Amino acid sequence: MLAVGRTCPAEDDYVDSDGHGRHADAAHTFTSVQASLAAIQAGTAAEPTRIFINPGNYKEHLSIDAARSSLTLIGLGSDPTDVMLTWDLSAKSPKAGGGTVGTTGSSSTTIAASNFTAVNLTFANSTPQGVAQAVALKTTGDKLAFRNCRFIGFQDTLYVTGGRDYFKDCFITGTVDFIFGNATAVFDHCTINCSGSGVTTITAANTKPGTAIGMVFINCRITGEANADGGTFADGPPAGSVYLGRAWQYTTSSSSVAFLNTAMGSEVNAAGWLLWKPQTDAQAATQTRYSEYQSIDTAGKAVDNSKRVAWSHQLTDQEAARFTLDHLFGPAKFWGDRYADWGAGDAWDPTAQLAAVPDQPESTTQK
Repeated sequence: MLAVGRTCPAEDDYVDSDGHGRHADAAHTFTSVQASLAAIQAGTAAEPTRIFINPGNYKEHLSIDAARSSLTLIGLGSDPTDVMLTWDLSAKSPKAGGGTVGTTGSSSTTIAASNFTAVNLTFANSTPQGVAQAVALKTTGDKLAFRNCRFIGFQDTLYVTGGRDYFKDCFITGTVDFIFGNATAVFDHCTINCSGSGVTTITAANTKPGTAIGMVFINCRITGEANADGGTFADGPPAGSVYLGRAWQYTTSSSSVAFLNTAMGSEVNAAGWLLWKPQTDAQAATQTRYSEYQSIDTAGKAVDNSKRVAWSHQLTDQEAARFTLDHLFGPAKFWGDRYADWGAGDAWDPTAQLAAVPDQPESTTQK
């Protein structure tokens, strides 16, 4: 299948942990993902370079630097669980020269490239529950799109920072602050799974005051499957133990999170949102931008929002209508002159970026 709008093949690499490549050109077949990343050339928005990854468990510490722009990773399994990209550092892991790597350094995969796309993959951190913060994926580039991907971890699973990210039909699981950062990140028809046995906070956004939109969840589903991440809990989160978010670095940020048309079970606390101690209600009212629109329970009935914290907001129909992809990812000043973090004239359509991804390599031969 030719990618939409693709006039001729750019560079395609193939990764197979057993070395059984399918490319006629053996120079483009690798046994590790990082080896392919080191060798592949940067693409362009019209002609992205692509890495096709055969099913397997790839235990690799991956870094995709800014020079590898317009790159696409494609898992060739029948399900995203078939291709696992994982590493096992935690915030407490020792760093060369002394000290520890910290939360940022724990990331199994870090993506600094822009115009990056990933389809049908699992990004994981194999650190056991309770050790420390352990990031599965950190993004720092702009215009990153993911479809049918899984993000597996416990505390601090997915760290989105610095740009714009789009997650379509994805699965993210964790326990504490497991979706965090200051990016403009949209989660579209995703499953957000809370696997902890105690208090769980889904988001910890530290959105910059000059960024119009932080995290947006549209038509998502919040679940409480205990062992989805390989954990050891017999039960999912207790009723009322899950909070939609808390404001990380609240003294310097303006945490922005919105849930629209999202299904929430009894595990979600009636208050909805949690303070970041020693934050007070008075501070939260000015330092957060938390909102919901037509949240429903697992039976499809409207959630009772009468007990939500006073510093959260229920969007009106008119306000909710503004949350379209072209507004969320388009010119920042759509939301007002005070917002210009990612440019007044820089639009992005992540659906077009994802539509350009082929199901299989364009030209392969079995060796």
